[in-house]
Formats: sequence, structure tokens, C-alpha cells
Amino acid sequence: MLNLNYESKEIYTFKNIDQILKVLQYDDFGIFNINFEKNTITYYINHLRCIRLSDLLFWIENDLVRIYLEQLLVLVLKLLEKVDFLESQEIKHNYLDENRIWLVQEQTSSSPSLISQFLLYEIHFTGYQCPFYEKYSKKIQITTQIKIIVKLILEKCIENIGLKQKITPLSKKDILQSIIDKCKDNSNISEIQKSIQDLLQKYNYKENIQNNIFQFLDIYDDSINSDRNKQIESVNIQINQIIEHVKQDGQLQIEILLQYIIPIISKQVAQNSKANLDYKNFVEKKREFLAQQELQLKQNIQQSIKHEISNSINEYEKEFRFQITQSEINQIENEIISSIFCSQQVKYFNNTYWLHFNNQEIVERKIVVVSKIIVDEVKDKIKLLYMFKILELIDNLI
Repeated sequence: MLNLNYESKEIYTFKNIDQILKVLQYDDFGIFNINFEKNTITYYINHLRCIRLSDLLFWIENDLVRIYLEQLLVLVLKLLEKVDFLESQEIKHNYLDENRIWLVQEQTSSSPSLISQFLLYEIHFTGYQCPFYEKYSKKIQITTQIKIIVKLILEKCIENIGLKQKITPLSKKDILQSIIDKCKDNSNISEIQKSIQDLLQKYNYKENIQNNIFQFLDIYDDSINSDRNKQIESVNIQINQIIEHVKQDGQLQIEILLQYIIPIISKQVAQNSKANLDYKNFVEKKREFLAQQELQLKQNIQQSIKHEISNSINEYEKEFRFQITQSEINQIENEIISSIFCSQQVKYFNNTYWLHFNNQEIVERKIVVVSKIIVDEVKDKIKLLYMFKILELIDNLI
């Protein structure tokens, strides 16, 4: 089984507290904390039991984790049922993507592995009212977005799902194409559900709800003595060593390294080889890259702050003539920079490495997000500074 022994935090902003409290009545995902002052919710996630959908798709796409056709169809069906349920409760989610979908495994469930496992899980969504700060994106109704996600799931996994060839002369692509074709803007979710249910019935998929075990799955190459099965323990040891190596650097560095190393491990599994993994140089380069990225962000923020401070002081000088020292300006700059890097909006970008993956505009997007914070912070700080100067002047005159 694939055991990812680390924990992470996900931070999302929200606008309406009543709506988010209603969401949590029906979608209380693990341990969370609500900051009512800053309108943010923080989820504390144990990756031993919680699987982000984008991670699962990455593992399957790289053929590290194996999954059956039936299991993939059930996953899609569960997602559609989740959307139906939210709609019935009049709960909106206009910012859903594969990074905000989680599979929370039941205690009796196996974990995804090199060979197909029986997976028992519940579906949970995060980020209900939180915009995609990492990209330019408009609101999309969940009933539309879920079809985009379903299409993505099927297309990413289609090459590596398990299927017993004796069942049908059709290829996996042929089997799934009817569902993919229904993932169109004008299609109805119920049509997709019907197609999946028909397929599951056609291939005799049965689930014993009372005992929570699957009675039928088509086994294709995962015999108990297969080469992949024999490598499970060694792969878990490798992955745990990798996580421990960068654990002190935080979740972003862990996920960067996993994204880099999993295709390499998968290739070794396919070749049944046990070569040593060389990732320490990669880690150092990524540390330098992230440090440089943070420095670039800090420099851009500093420039914006200087500009806003200058504008604000010029406005006040129309009415007041006080000497503002460079030391006072520097102190304001440092306080604002510190405040910004501690802000929930900036911490949002550490939710997962997938926000950064192939995103050349990530620094620019961070600057866009913090621009309003800069304006508000400078306004408040300069206002306080001039209030202090006025009070100081009055005190000296008394």
C-alpha cells in the first residue's frame, strides 16, 4: 500500500460565514479551524488516510498505483452523487477542481497500491467560496465543473486502468468514450450517471454494502505472487525515506519531491529494479529556487509598498507638514512585508505544489492577491503615523 506519512494544511478564504457553516454541516472534512476575523478556514490533513484527487490521478497516470475500470467508474459516480447532494441542499461551489477534492478512506479500507486494492472512502470538497488565486478563472457552477473534472479523470487514467480483456473486444477507450462524450456543457449529470450505471451492470460489478467489501472485480495481472506485489514494501520504504528527508522543509517541498520521484520509482517498478534514488541535488536546487522565488516576491512587494507609501504621504502633505524620517518609512515597510507573508492569502499558495506546477505566473498571481492588502495596510499605517505626529505636536504645544 502507498503510505504517505505526512500532514499538511490547506487554507481557504470565504465570504459568507453563514454559508460556510452550512457547508460544514454536510462536508466536515477532518480537523479544521475557522478564523472568523480573517474569514478563512484551515484544514489539517493526514495523508495516510486522505488522498487528494490530483495526487491519485498523478499516481495512476504514471502507473505507480493500479486501479480497476470498475473502481474508476465508482469514483466518478460518487463525485456526481456528491454534486447532486449539494444541489439538493442548495449549497453552491463555484471554485471546484481536482486539487479541492479529497478521498477520505474508511478505517477498514486498503490504500492505493502497486496492485489494485479494495478502496472504501467518502468524497469531500474544500474551497467552497475561495477563488483560484493561482490563476485567472471565473466562477463556474459545480454542475458544469464536475463534468470537466470527470472528463479529466477518464482521460488521465484511461491508459492504466485494469480490465480483463476476455470480457469485451472493445478497448478501454471505446468503453469510456460514451461517458466522455456526455461530459459536454449542455449535457445532464443524470445522463452520465445512467451511462456509468449501465456499464457497471454490464460488467457485473457488485458491492456488498452491509459488509463493505467488493464481491466482484476483474483481476487482470495482480496475482498475489506478481513482481509488483513483491515490491510494495520496498517502495513504501523509499517513499517514507524521501518524505523524511524534506519533512522539515514543509509540505510544499515534500510534494515537489514526490512529483519528481514518483515517475522514477514507477519506472523502476516496471523494470523490477532496485537502483538507489538520487534526489538530494534536486532537493537543494528546489530549495534555492523557492528561496529565489520568495526573494523575487519580496522585492516586488517592497516596490509596491514604497509606491503606495509615497502616494499616501503626498496626499497627507496637502494638509500637514511633518518630517517623516527614512527610519519611520523603513519600519512601516518591514511591518507590512512581515504582515503580508503571514497573511492567509499568501499561505494559500502553500496548499499544494499543484498550484505551482507548470504555472509560470505564480509570482505575478501572488502579487495580484496581495495588492489590495498592500493598499489597505499602507493606508492604515500612514494614517496612524500622522495621528501620532499630530498628537506629538499637540503634546509639545501644551
